Amino acid sequence: MYILAGGGSGGHLYPGLAVAEALREIEPEVGILFLCTERGIDERILAETGFSFIPQPIVPLPRKVGQVWNFYSCWRDSIGLCKGILQKEHPRAVLGLGGFASGPALKVASKMAIPTAMLNPDAAPGIANRYARRHARKIFLQWETSRQYFDKDESKCVVTGCPIRKSIIEKAEESSQFSVLSSQKEVKSEKRGAKRELGLAEDKKLLVAMGGSQGGRNVNRAVVTCLKGMGERVGHRPTLQEWQVLHLTGKEDMKQVTREYEQAGIAAEVWAYTEQMDKVLAAAELVIGRAGASILAELTAAGAPSILLPYPYHKDQHQLRNAEVLAEAGAAKIVTDTCDEEKTAKALATVLGDSMIEEQLQKMADSAQRLAQPEAARRVAEELIGMVE
Repeated sequence: MYILAGGGSGGHLYPGLAVAEALREIEPEVGILFLCTERGIDERILAETGFSFIPQPIVPLPRKVGQVWNFYSCWRDSIGLCKGILQKEHPRAVLGLGGFASGPALKVASKMAIPTAMLNPDAAPGIANRYARRHARKIFLQWETSRQYFDKDESKCVVTGCPIRKSIIEKAEESSQFSVLSSQKEVKSEKRGAKRELGLAEDKKLLVAMGGSQGGRNVNRAVVTCLKGMGERVGHRPTLQEWQVLHLTGKEDMKQVTREYEQAGIAAEVWAYTEQMDKVLAAAELVIGRAGASILAELTAAGAPSILLPYPYHKDQHQLRNAEVLAEAGAAKIVTDTCDEEKTAKALATVLGDSMIEEQLQKMADSAQRLAQPEAARRVAEELIGMVE
């Protein structure tokens, strides 16, 4: 039995699912248990996988003084829950998936002398991971640059990449993204096939906008305003009519975004959410979205160019640090989310117009592919098994 602790977002759960898949490939009969959160997204994602899961009452760190008691109460209850589960299951190892929901299980496992490890796919660790690292024997990093943030715990760090869903890896391999011998003609042919599977036009380039699994209103609004203002041409840049738009909005913004595209006369597919991210990334010529560590790993695996609007409200700006890794490699461009719809849309329009040029797309795609680490899940699984042995 292996216990994987974390959740609250797809960005935490999907890497955990990738590791669980890899563990099962190596040891087909091994038990896997997720200790997740009580957020609805956790059940929605995990219920379809066949893996067992138990929600913890844990909540994020408090932002206001009035929330401190509730946090402490939920933390204490989560510690008790984890202690009971670990005593009953006697897991071989506990893997923290990062974030607030991984802390209780890691702390309890460490005290019980159960092997512990932690995923830290962000370039710079957040508050929860800075706390939890003391309870982890190994810390799995997505990028080498993250070592600098772990000072005395640097010896625990292993650069594995960020585990990503097997379906995305397989689709990328199917699309010849990892083959240096594949021609652009072959890649374009596979993109047309992915578009066909999604019910999209095969003869138009695909621009994908992603608000995130829980929605991202600033991104949604900026993209819609940007595209409405671009018209048919931006200077000597390609016409918007040569492209099609697939916008993943999150549930709350879907109706509003759909209405605005219709009023503007922009042909766009608007989905709240999709389970077909492997096909979406394989089909995309360009992606606009946030800079969560998990989606960046998926973008590089798919060789997808991107324009990133890092989440602006985190004090430590960890999404900006993530985006900088891709931008410095030439795989992405960064647009600042100013929290002002018009200003952000104006900046986005300039960067988007420049990025839609064929030569630029190809350079960014090549750079993204060079950052890909498709064996990350397998490496993490092998490291966990090695800790047990």
